[in-house]
Amino acid sequence: MDEDKKGKKPPIETASWCYRDKEEDVHHDFAWTITNFSRKINGVPNGEYIESDKFNVSAHGMDLEWQLCLYPSGKDSEDEDHVSILLELVSRSLTFTFSGRIEFSVVSEAGEKVFRKKKSIKESDTQIGRPMFGLLAAKFIPHSLLKMEGQSSQIMPEDKLTVLCEITIDGKDVQQSGKSQQGAKVPFKICLEKLSFDFSKLYQNSQFSDVTIICNDPNDKEKVVRIPVHKAILASRSPVFEAMFSYSMAESERNEVKIIDINLGTVKDMLNYMYTGKIEDLNTRSINLLEAADKYQLSELKEICEETLSANLSVDNSLECLLMADLHNATELKNAAVKFIVEHSVDFVDEIDKFKEYPDLIAELFKAMARGSASKRRKLS
Repeated sequence: MDEDKKGKKPPIETASWCYRDKEEDVHHDFAWTITNFSRKINGVPNGEYIESDKFNVSAHGMDLEWQLCLYPSGKDSEDEDHVSILLELVSRSLTFTFSGRIEFSVVSEAGEKVFRKKKSIKESDTQIGRPMFGLLAAKFIPHSLLKMEGQSSQIMPEDKLTVLCEITIDGKDVQQSGKSQQGAKVPFKICLEKLSFDFSKLYQNSQFSDVTIICNDPNDKEKVVRIPVHKAILASRSPVFEAMFSYSMAESERNEVKIIDINLGTVKDMLNYMYTGKIEDLNTRSINLLEAADKYQLSELKEICEETLSANLSVDNSLECLLMADLHNATELKNAAVKFIVEHSVDFVDEIDKFKEYPDLIAELFKAMARGSASKRRKLS
């Protein structure tokens, strides 16, 4: 087998080599349209469901069979005022484990995705002896919106509900090795790492910059820090900056943008991400970057911060994460923080004073605790 078929190699010529890489993620989307849906809400009682046809997703040499179950009046009694949806893994190989994520949504009359709900698939859920029964969005669609005059026609044109399920299965790690052929010519490659390096250099040396970011100096309140940047880069990465530079706004006319509500370190991290697609020490910087990503509509960065914070919740940081998630509409992080606090409620008895200014969050935590208690009572009975 020649070297082109062997795939990637380390960035240095050696007599022999080994390269560990990750296969591409597998993406699959499945749409399900249900007619006369208003009758389903009125006719299918709480706890009962309708099924879609089964569909297959081929991932890394294996076929996974899935099916959607829709509960028009909710899956459980506490969800009876909502439509619930469940993605069920029907069949799989006992030797194949995987991780990934899914997203449920409804396709509106305008073709937009609304009521988006995200769920994660952990590899531990798919291990032998631990079957994954399904991924549930219990409060998927509120009945109140489906019955609202004018709103229902947008969500259910001609009384048809179209549900979209998007599945992403993470690529597996693969390892390749080989030895060089004497005299073989190394092909020239342009890769993402080189692109990231070049744009990092452009950011660091400020060559050809045409706009300045102005921030407060953390060491001297009377001074400011000026960061030369490039309009084209910022506008291509952020809809907020694009709007700023596209119209006759003060920032565009003066070629200056003041950012005084975000600390200097976070602004630099955000700019570095916009130029290179990379963030160093993400575990310690996600909470501040989440705020910056939300303000400047950096959706990928916001999602990365949510996933990182959700995976690293602790007694020390979960309250701050909950407040930030609520403030910046980070649904996945908010749900994870609520679940963590409920599961570790005994550790937060002395922290309740921190929530005096947030009565809505207190109410939400109590509801989550009540649901957890009710679920335990049902299991015991």
